[in-house]
Amino acid sequence: MSEEDRSLRIGFYKKRSIISYGLVSIFLFGTSCSWQGANDFPFTGKTTDSAPTESRSGHSAVVAPEGVGIWGGRGLDSGSVSNDGLLYNLSEDTWELLPEAPLEARMRHTAVLAGSEMLIWGGDAPEDSRSFFKNGAAFDFESDEWRTLPDAPVARASARSIYHSNRVYIFGGNADPAIGAESIDVFSLKDESWTRLDLGEKVLGLAALNTSTLVAATFGNRGDEVGLLRVDVESGAISRLDRIPVSKMGGSVSLVSSNSGTVYGIVDGDDATSFVEIDKEGVQAKRVSGEYVGDIDLMQYPLNVGMSWIDGESIYSISDRGISRLSIPGMKSYSWRSSEFPSRCNGASESLLGEGGIFIWGGSGCSNGEGVSEGLLYSY
Repeated sequence: MSEEDRSLRIGFYKKRSIISYGLVSIFLFGTSCSWQGANDFPFTGKTTDSAPTESRSGHSAVVAPEGVGIWGGRGLDSGSVSNDGLLYNLSEDTWELLPEAPLEARMRHTAVLAGSEMLIWGGDAPEDSRSFFKNGAAFDFESDEWRTLPDAPVARASARSIYHSNRVYIFGGNADPAIGAESIDVFSLKDESWTRLDLGEKVLGLAALNTSTLVAATFGNRGDEVGLLRVDVESGAISRLDRIPVSKMGGSVSLVSSNSGTVYGIVDGDDATSFVEIDKEGVQAKRVSGEYVGDIDLMQYPLNVGMSWIDGESIYSISDRGISRLSIPGMKSYSWRSSEFPSRCNGASESLLGEGGIFIWGGSGCSNGEGVSEGLLYSY
């Protein structure tokens, strides 16, 4: 193993407790890029071996015990939808096929890792994109077996999910009924039962403060503000922490959790980007001013999902428009973008963030539009 490969794998396997599970990402990532406002952000990367299947879109990806688990989606060359998956072994640079799931073939579902299991719910099929699934299944990477899960309360496609303290929280996406856009479905792994939290406003983002408290970012009913709400999971009680004006066309918002319990919210409003620090009890939301250099690209809404994570004293965020870094002590932001995307196009890549490493698979090449079955590993 080369030193470059070793550094990539060690970086990806570092402890991930400070990563925000702020949500499965769809974005483009190029290798010919430049910073706006900074030129000292080098990436090192490598291409994996080809996967034993064609490239896909609408699939899911989770960090598995031995690497990365990929499931479902539609083949970019054949157009067929799958109910099988892949495991990429990071230490051996090898791929293997997963057994077929006890679910209908689908795409745009949501998936999280809980212990050794990959939990999957929802999604849709391309022949009827207006009909959404609510059933789910779990794959155990240790036993190599599937089991079915109780149906979710709301059928959703393109939903997002986080896992925290033996609970899975599913929200957003296209929901049936439409009221699902204003609710959070909560699955308890202790008794495998569902509950539902109704917030009364469209849910844009979610982060966990502690075992029983969430911070939710919502889009106000008037369509001109992003709200930051404290949500008590046990009682369902909701209190408002902040209101931030945004354009009626929709602002962008990102939530990240630190390992100390603090949640940071970044909202791209009408006139400026607002940075909010929420204490670990969810009692106080403090606005912090700063000097923003270039564009800060922390996109989770309205069209494309972004993902943010904390490393050291900086918040990083990736979306289909590039990557940004926000230095917390100095409150300076830097944006890194690609003038062209030679590696992935069409917003079809699924990407996972580990402390010090990024894994990307899926999508098509930009020069010829053909599916790319190799994965990308980046370290920074």
